[in-house]
Amino acid sequence: MKPFGFLNVVVVVFPGVCCLAGSGCREPESRPDTPEQVIGSLLKALQTGDCESIYKAMPPDGLPPHERFLEHCEGGLNHDPRAGQKKQDLSSIRFDVSFQEMKGGRASVIVRHAGLSTRWRSIFRLERQDGGWRVKGLFGSQRAKKQPALPYQAPRPGAGADELDDNMADLAGGRSDIGCPEGVRADHCMRRQTVMAESFRIDRHEVTVADYGKCVRAGVCERGMYVTGVERDGCNFGVTGRKRQPMNCISYWGASQFCEWAGKRLPTEVEWEVAARGTGGRPYPWGIETPDCSRVVMKGCGSPGTRESGSLPGGATPESVADMAGNVAEWVLSGDGMTAVIRGGAFDSPSDRTAGYCRRELGLPYRLDVVGFRCAR
Repeated sequence: MKPFGFLNVVVVVFPGVCCLAGSGCREPESRPDTPEQVIGSLLKALQTGDCESIYKAMPPDGLPPHERFLEHCEGGLNHDPRAGQKKQDLSSIRFDVSFQEMKGGRASVIVRHAGLSTRWRSIFRLERQDGGWRVKGLFGSQRAKKQPALPYQAPRPGAGADELDDNMADLAGGRSDIGCPEGVRADHCMRRQTVMAESFRIDRHEVTVADYGKCVRAGVCERGMYVTGVERDGCNFGVTGRKRQPMNCISYWGASQFCEWAGKRLPTEVEWEVAARGTGGRPYPWGIETPDCSRVVMKGCGSPGTRESGSLPGGATPESVADMAGNVAEWVLSGDGMTAVIRGGAFDSPSDRTAGYCRRELGLPYRLDVVGFRCAR
């Protein structure tokens, strides 16, 4: 997956404007003029992989050079190994676009997943520049955002807490070194810094199919949040013999929803990295030794796909937090924008992508076989 975490969604169609010949009315401009129309056109460009149109829809300040942008955009939208899964996701989801507010030369537009609770949404922010609306903050927005305490206000907080085992590690937090080591590109990790992390608790294992199934049976975890193994190869839910494997093929919203039901939340990005690297900033969950197949479910370690959560105790942290280097990458708590951050390597990751500082961004509705989650409190 590329560092640009696009929110790819389906085409949103807006009503056209009719103009009778000789009536003196003005023909509509060739480019969209309202904030909603701009977002509709952008969504169509994202869905079709029209990187040139995406580039033109964004403000020129802060963009990478044109050729570099197109290279990353094409890689992320059209040549990514999971491009097929992304297109399947988009073809099964319909998004509703609604205008939120306009103030001066700025506007906000809400995009919601039709058929799900209205609380699951993304907000596009636009500015009026050069006579048209430009979409801001599509890339790299999560790095600078202040992490909220919770992703959303839970409708029934903790309703499923009694249904699950409380197998969590207690981490004291404290002064912690996080971010890019020397010589590592900042695109793939947080800015190098020392933070004061509060004490917190985090699941020792990635959430399993068995536990997620309890939320589904309770009628809380909505069907549109995940893809089953019947619908897509590589997805674990609904496949015989995979109840102890991580729940994958789930959107950011689905992961958030489960954690709320469990009386928890997704970990923040800082919490996740402190859990993976310790307060001293070790490169891997277990220490400094080179990753191998005895510690990590990664590329080159047998058949491609996930394994049971916690199956490689040699790759766990000193607090017995397992699979933070591989198996599935994991959603972490993000704001209300268009993308969220995923941390850790996955079963298809090369060894240099399994370090505890590695990060990527991904569109909120994607339900990929290489992405799962764990919860925190």
